[in-house]
Amino acid sequence: MSDGEVVGRQLRQQDDTDNSYDYQFEPVWKFSTGTIRHTLLTGFEYLRQTLATTRTTADLPNIPDAFHPVPPETSTAELTFLCDAKHSCDDDHLLANYYSVYATDQVDVTSRLKLRGGVRGDWFNTSLTPLITVPGRFGTNGQPLLAEVQDSRHNAPASWSAGVLYKIAPTVIPYFGASTSHLVNFNSENTQNGVGTPESALQYEAGIKFPFFHNRIALHTAAFNVARNNVATLVTINSVETIVFDSQRTRGFEASFDGKATEQWHILANVTTQNAVIIDNPQGVTSVGNHPQGAPANMANLWSTYDFSMAGIRGFKVGAGLNYMAKSYSDITNVNSIPSFVIGNATFAFEKETWTFRLSVDNFTDRRYFVAANATGAYVGNPASVYGQVTLNLGAHK
Repeated sequence: MSDGEVVGRQLRQQDDTDNSYDYQFEPVWKFSTGTIRHTLLTGFEYLRQTLATTRTTADLPNIPDAFHPVPPETSTAELTFLCDAKHSCDDDHLLANYYSVYATDQVDVTSRLKLRGGVRGDWFNTSLTPLITVPGRFGTNGQPLLAEVQDSRHNAPASWSAGVLYKIAPTVIPYFGASTSHLVNFNSENTQNGVGTPESALQYEAGIKFPFFHNRIALHTAAFNVARNNVATLVTINSVETIVFDSQRTRGFEASFDGKATEQWHILANVTTQNAVIIDNPQGVTSVGNHPQGAPANMANLWSTYDFSMAGIRGFKVGAGLNYMAKSYSDITNVNSIPSFVIGNATFAFEKETWTFRLSVDNFTDRRYFVAANATGAYVGNPASVYGQVTLNLGAHK
C-alpha cells in the first residue's frame, strides 16, 4: 500500500494435475519374550506421484482507496498474463517415486511400564523437467533450470522414534517421547528452486494423562518442542513470488478433556498455546525471530454430543461446538495477517447398525473468516453450509 493506494497487485493463473498410486502393507505381530509382551508393527509403502503444472501471472490495476476497495478489473478476459522474471510462471512436469520400510515395537514390560521404539527408512527419488526456460530459476546444482533438462534429487533419510509410559497410579500416567522425521520438498509450488532438499524435524513431548472414574473422564496435558529444518516457505521478493528455505522452532503446551457427563452426554475440549519462530534463514536474515506463516499462537475447540430416543426409537444424536483460531501471519515478514475467529458447528444424526444418516451445519452463525493466509492473500472459510450424508455398513451384522 502506498499513500492509501493498493499497488503492485498481481493475479496468478495456474493449472495443476496430480496422478498418484499408493501401496501400503502393514502386518502386525504379537508375541512374547519371557514375561515381556510385544506388539510389532512392520510396514512397506510405495508411492508414485506424477505432477504437471502451468502458471502465468498478470498485473492488476491499482486500487485508489485501500479503505474502500473497489477492484477495477471485472474479468480475466481484460488481463494480460505474462511469463518472465517479474511474473511468476512455469510449465513443468514432476515425477517422484517414494519407498519406505518401517517397524515400531510397543513393549509391555510390566502392567505399569510401557516402552515404544521405532525406525523408518525412506528413499526419495524426485525429478523436475521444465518445458520452458524461465529466467531466475535455479536447480539443485545451482545452475539455471533449462527447458527439457531434467533436475533430479535422490535422498535416503532414516528416522527413529522412542517413548516411555509409566503408570504411577491408576489416575496418574506420565509419558515422554522423542522422534525424528523427514518430509520431501516436492510440489508444484517449490519449482522456483528446483527439487529442494527434504525437510527434517526433531520433536520432544512430555505429558501426563489423568483418567478418572474408570476412564469416564480423562484429562491430558503435554508440553512439546519441535525443531524443523529446511522448511520451504513462500515469500514475495521484489514483487516476485519465490521459495526460501528456513529453520523453525515451536514450543508449546496443549491440554484436552474427554468426559461423559452421563451415558448419553459426551463432552470434548482441547486447547493449544504455542510460540513458533524462525531461528535461521540464510536467504532472509531479517525474518529471524518472526513467526512462520499460518502458525497461530492459540487454538481451542469445544464439542458436545447427546444421544436420545424418539417415540421409543433409539439411535438419535445431536451435537454442537465451537472452533477458535488466533490470528496468523501470511508470510515470514509478519507484515500481513488474518484475524482470529470463532465459528460454530452443529450436527444431527440417526445411527443404526447397518446405516447412518447425518445432517451437519458448518458455521451456523454465517461468520466471515479466513482459514489460511498465503503470501498474496487468504482463503475465505465457508459460509453457513448444510451437508447431508448417508453411510452404509454392508459388513455389519444384526
